[in-house]
Amino acid sequence: MKETIKSLTVVLMVVFIAFSLVSGVSYFAWKKALQERTAALEEKISEETISFNPDIDIVDEGENYTVDVDLPGLNKGSIEVKFVNGELIVCGNRLMNNKKTSEAIFLRRECAHGRFARRIAVPQDVDYAGISAEYGQGVLSMILPKGRTQEHKKEVDTTIIIK
Repeated sequence: MKETIKSLTVVLMVVFIAFSLVSGVSYFAWKKALQERTAALEEKISEETISFNPDIDIVDEGENYTVDVDLPGLNKGSIEVKFVNGELIVCGNRLMNNKKTSEAIFLRRECAHGRFARRIAVPQDVDYAGISAEYGQGVLSMILPKGRTQEHKKEVDTTIIIK
C-alpha cells in the first residue's frame, strides 16, 4: 500500500512541476502541500487498516445473548471491548510470531496477525450496563443480558472489563 502511495506521489509531483511552469505557482508550495496530504493519507490508512476479522458466534439463550469471538494466541491485555452507540466493538492487535531465527524462511504463513476489529450490532433489548466479558483458552465470551425496553442512547460509550 505504501509503495502505491509513493508511486502516486511521484506522478503527482511531475504533474505539479508541469502545472507550476504553466501557472506560475511555486513548485515548492505544491510540494509542501502534497507532502502534508500524503502524510495525512498514510496516517489515516494505517489507522483504518484491519489485518483480519476474527470469527464470531452469536447465540440467543433466552434471557441472554452470548457472543464468542475466536482470538487464539492473544493475552487479554491486547483485547479491547466497548459498547458504543448500539454496537459492541471488539478490537486489538495480534503480534507476529517472531520466534523464528534470522535464517528461517517461511514456506507458508497462514496465521493472521496485526490489527483486528469486529463491530456487532446489538439488539435494542440488551441491557448494555450488564454486559460481561471473559477471555480464556483463546475465546472471548461475552454475555449480553436482555431486559432493556427503551432504545439505546446514541451517546453511550462504555468500555467492558474483560475478566
